Amino acid sequence: MSYVAVRSNVKGKRVLEFVSTMPVAYPGLIFSVALIWTALFIFRPIYGTSILLIMAYIVVFLPYAMRALTNSMIQIHSELEEAARVSGASSLAAIRKVALPLLRPALINTIMLVFIQSYRQLGAAVLLVTPETFVLPVVILHWWSSGLLVALAAGTMVYGGILVVIVMIARYGFKASLTF
Repeated sequence: MSYVAVRSNVKGKRVLEFVSTMPVAYPGLIFSVALIWTALFIFRPIYGTSILLIMAYIVVFLPYAMRALTNSMIQIHSELEEAARVSGASSLAAIRKVALPLLRPALINTIMLVFIQSYRQLGAAVLLVTPETFVLPVVILHWWSSGLLVALAAGTMVYGGILVVIVMIARYGFKASLTF
C-alpha cells in the first residue's frame, strides 16, 4: 500500500492512504466490537479462530506500518527503479532488485515497531479470544485478575524475555546480514 501511495499514478491513492490511517482514530476495543459483530453476522465461520485475531491485528497496526514505510519510500528516488527498467528489467524485477534491498532496513524496523506495539495491544485481543484461541497478554491479564501472582510474574518475565530475544535477533542478525 505504501508503494502504491508513493510511486503509482493511480487515481484515488490518497483515499487509500486515508482509509489505511483510519484505524488510528478508533480504539482497539471499539474496533474489536465491530469485528465481533461483523464476524457473527457476515463471516460466521471465522468467529473464534485465529484468523479473526490476525485480521484485527492487521487492521489495528496497518497505519503504523504504512506511515513508517511511506516515509522510507519517499526517501528513495523513483529514478533508481526507472534506471533498472530502462536497462531491461521488468517493473517487478526493478522493485525486487532495487527498491526492496534499499528498503530492507525500513522493513525490518517497521516489523519490529509493529511487533512491539502488538505486544502492548490488549483491547483488540481481549474481546476476540476464545478458549481455543488465546494470546499471552490476555492470559497475563487473566492471571492478574485471578490473583495468581507467581504465574503472573513468570508469564511477564517470559513475555519480556521473548521480546528482548526477538529485538536482539532483529538488531544483530540484521547487522550481520549487511556485512558482505
